[in-house]
Amino acid sequence: MSRINSRTLVVVPYDQMVRNLFKDMGSPTLNLLHAVVGLAGEVGELLITNSIEGIVDEMGDVEFYLEAAYQSTGGRNFPELVVEGHDMSHHQVFSTIGLAMSISASRLLSFAKRAWIYNEEPNLNAVRYELLRIQLMLGTMRDLVRVNQVDVLAANQGKLGKRFPEGVYTDRDGAAQADKLGELDVD
Repeated sequence: MSRINSRTLVVVPYDQMVRNLFKDMGSPTLNLLHAVVGLAGEVGELLITNSIEGIVDEMGDVEFYLEAAYQSTGGRNFPELVVEGHDMSHHQVFSTIGLAMSISASRLLSFAKRAWIYNEEPNLNAVRYELLRIQLMLGTMRDLVRVNQVDVLAANQGKLGKRFPEGVYTDRDGAAQADKLGELDVD
């Protein structure tokens, strides 16, 4: 993954912004583990948020880790996978979709853990299947709250532009979380 320096993240395509800000762990398997741990945590935060602004914020974080997970599995250009778009969660209320997203995020953790612990190659078809399921469910959630992906991604880029003012990941900026200054963190 090559990084492009940028002072303003919103002028960089979203996938490049993720490439710039996602901390490289040194191997595709560790990058996948990093991405799915982040994805699982953000899905959990999405389930407990209590405002439309929080929903958009957490959806942006889910999008970030989805993109990072796709990048760590070789990108989005892979053999066709058929995802069950009509499973029960697709037509249920927000919390039911969130529960289904949590199950997919847990399955991703299991796949990444297995590859990491047993020093195996990850099952990329299984990983991509769950990523696609989360992507479909996230789209349904956006429809329910009447926000579009373009706005979610723009809000996420704006937030991360405050956190990483140089446009690339640093541990210092990540830990400082300048975009959250003044917020009360109780979870």
